[in-house]
Amino acid sequence: MNQAGIKVTGLPGIFFDGQKVQLSLKKAEAIVFYLSIEGETTRDKLKNIFWEELDEESASKNLRNAFYLIRKQLGEDFLLTPNNTYISLNPAAYFQFEDSYEDSKDLLLDDLELLRDYTFKGDETFREWLLFKREDVKKNQIQKLYNRCNDYQNAGLVEDAVNMLEHIMRIDPYSEEVTRRIMELYLGSGQYNKAIGTYNHLAAKLKEELGVVPDQMTTELYDSIVTLRNFAERSHNLHKHEYFFGRYDEIACIKDELDRFLTGAHYKHVLVEGEAGLGKTKLIDRVVDTYRNVQVIKVNCTYMENDLPFRPWHFLLREIFRVHKSASKTNSRLIAGGVVGTDVKWKNDFDAYSIEGEQKISFRELVEDMANILKQATGDRPLIVVFEDIHWAQGNSIQLLLEVIRERLDHVMFILSARDLRTVTLNKFSTLGTNEKWLYRIQLMPFSLGETKAFLKNGSKKQVSEE
Repeated sequence: MNQAGIKVTGLPGIFFDGQKVQLSLKKAEAIVFYLSIEGETTRDKLKNIFWEELDEESASKNLRNAFYLIRKQLGEDFLLTPNNTYISLNPAAYFQFEDSYEDSKDLLLDDLELLRDYTFKGDETFREWLLFKREDVKKNQIQKLYNRCNDYQNAGLVEDAVNMLEHIMRIDPYSEEVTRRIMELYLGSGQYNKAIGTYNHLAAKLKEELGVVPDQMTTELYDSIVTLRNFAERSHNLHKHEYFFGRYDEIACIKDELDRFLTGAHYKHVLVEGEAGLGKTKLIDRVVDTYRNVQVIKVNCTYMENDLPFRPWHFLLREIFRVHKSASKTNSRLIAGGVVGTDVKWKNDFDAYSIEGEQKISFRELVEDMANILKQATGDRPLIVVFEDIHWAQGNSIQLLLEVIRERLDHVMFILSARDLRTVTLNKFSTLGTNEKWLYRIQLMPFSLGETKAFLKNGSKKQVSEE
């Protein structure tokens, strides 16, 4: 059986043995196109679409005549009529030319429009159906492109994913949602300039063709990308020989809080959580090291010293007193109490809130003195204190941190890292910080499969370029 080819996109046509077939009745041809798009339908529906203005007898007569012409020119078995109600094309008698938006960038949108420029006398109802069907086809095609974009993104193929979104932009050239998705893909792969170029292209198009500007969400994304690009350039100069990949959202979150801190706005202290080996330390260093005119003191909490009370504070104070000699002279209680020294004895009755050294001081006094030292240490430069692996710190050290933060020191910010090894005190600390709105928690997750592939791909490129 020779099959007829039916083309319903662009300029439509029916082809048989390589030659275009022109049916003698335009409405008979339109019925073939309708059935190839819609599938099985009823005789009554065809009569309503093509001969709505006629009475039942005349419409039925014209429909029978159209069926006759179709069978005469395309074959007796071209139509299936299992009963007096339903009608469809015989799947074995035809095939439909398939064009899709992702097939070629050389295709014009007009070439992909459903039944472009197709018209006939008395086609008002047909035209209404066609307008709705065109929108359905567009939606289906866009969804297919989105699905392919997601597949490529999950596989770490950023350029292929972007290509699918660019095809969607050909269908909907003013879509800011799709533009933001492209910008986010470029951002996620560190291609800041391409993300910025995508925004600029849309902004120019909207201004020239519609006289409007991008909406707030798109503009805010653009601003954050520009900020991250500038940050990345500074960070690259500081870490030229280190390979760092991804974590752009986490970088932006830490940077936002640091910027608020340094501009005097309301800020939150930051807790970065995650399994060992996910890069918590490198992430924090990547952000903090780019800031100038600030003091940064980094303290590592270790498992070997987690039975020593106030051990992280011991190292913090030692560093502060090394730089700020005057601070130690005005805080003899801490020195006498043993917080700075190595021979610290924590009383078993924690509720007594006191420590013992050469003299006894209350926990409240300890908090006040620690807050005063931190205030003196800031001087004319803000202080960023980084506590690495805070989960190893003893409960009293975390309790002290909690109370010092509650003193609301304007020029001191704490950035903490912790594994998922939770303690009762750390859980209490993070819960209170979230509820009281002074702690921003970042949960660092392992890379997805696509991110892992991109990580290895980009890392190998960097290694080759350095060699």
